[in-house]
Amino acid sequence: MNIMLRIQRQDRKGRMKIRYTLLTFLLASTGSLLTAYGVNAYGEQGGYDYSQPISHEQSSGKFFIKGDFLYWKPHVSGLELNFGTSSVITTTVDEIEIFDMEELDLDPHFKWDAGYRVGAGYQFGCSNWEISALWTHFQSKGTRSVNEDTETVNSGQFRIKFDQIDLMLGYNTSLTCDLTLKPFIGVRGATMRESLHAVLVTDITIPPDGLATETRNFDDQERINGIGPLLGVEGKWKMGDGFGFYGSAAVGLMYEKHKVEFDDTDLFTAPYSLSLSSFNERRVHDFNWNVDLAVGVSWETCICNGFDLEMKLGVEHHQYFNHSHLGTDHGDLSFSGGVFSISLAL
Repeated sequence: MNIMLRIQRQDRKGRMKIRYTLLTFLLASTGSLLTAYGVNAYGEQGGYDYSQPISHEQSSGKFFIKGDFLYWKPHVSGLELNFGTSSVITTTVDEIEIFDMEELDLDPHFKWDAGYRVGAGYQFGCSNWEISALWTHFQSKGTRSVNEDTETVNSGQFRIKFDQIDLMLGYNTSLTCDLTLKPFIGVRGATMRESLHAVLVTDITIPPDGLATETRNFDDQERINGIGPLLGVEGKWKMGDGFGFYGSAAVGLMYEKHKVEFDDTDLFTAPYSLSLSSFNERRVHDFNWNVDLAVGVSWETCICNGFDLEMKLGVEHHQYFNHSHLGTDHGDLSFSGGVFSISLAL
C-alpha cells in the first residue's frame, strides 16, 4: 500500500507539471496573437494612440503630408482716402474765403476667395519631437464704386497676392488621456504684392456760379518681403469615435522690407485747366507683429495597415499689423474664413 500511494503522488505531481506547461504555452500563444492583430493591453484594437507620448520602444518615425482648402475674405485698412467721395464749397464772408470740405471715406470691399496650404513633416519615433513645413498661397481683389450722379463715378480696385512659408519644430505632450498639446517654435517668411488703382473726383464750387473739378488717379504698388521668428501652441481634445476639437494660436515678429511706388495724377478743369503728375518711390524697413488663431472639429482613423487619416473643419483668423503703406496711414491686413484640411501619416 505504501508503494501504491507513492506512485499515485508521483503521478499527481507529473500531471500538475503538464497542466502548468500547457497553460504557459496557451498564454504565450494568446499574447502573440493579440500583438499580431494590434490589440493593446486595454483590449482596444487599432493603430497608434496619439494621446500618449511616444515611448522609446516605438523606434520608427512617421512621415505626414497635409493639404488645406482655404476660403478666406481679406480686409485692408488705411486706404480710406483712396476710396470714396469728396466735395469742396468756397464761400466769402466779410471778404474772408471759407472752404467747406465734405468727404466720405470708404474701405475696399472684398469678396470670398479660395486659396490653399500644403505641408509635410516628420515625427521622430524615439521622442515626441516633430518637424514640419507649410506653404500658404492666397490672392484676392477688392473694389469700391460710388456714383454721385450720372456723370461722376468714383471707383477703385485693390489687389493682393500672398505667399508664406513656415518652418516649425514642435513637441507633442499629453496633459490627460484625451487632451494633448504641441508647443512649437519656428521661422516664418512671407512675400506680399499689393496694387492700388483708383479714380477719385472732387467737385469744387466757387460762388457765385463757378465750378471746378479735380480728378485724382492713383496707380500705386507695394511689395513686401519679411522674415522672423514664430511661437505658438496647438491643442486637441478627443471626444471619442475619432472625433475631437482642435485649436491653435501663434504670434510672430517679422523684419519687413517695403518697396512702395506711387504714380499719381491730378487733373483740374474749369475755370482753369491744370494737370499735375507725380512719381515717388519709397523703401521702408520695419518690424511688425502678426497673429494666427484657429479653432474647429477633427476626425481621425487608421486605414490600410498603418496609414493614419485626419480631417479638420474649422475657422481661422490671421492678422498682420501696420502692414500696408499705400494709404495715408499704415493699415492692417487680415484674412478670416474657413478651412478644410486633410492629412495622412505613414
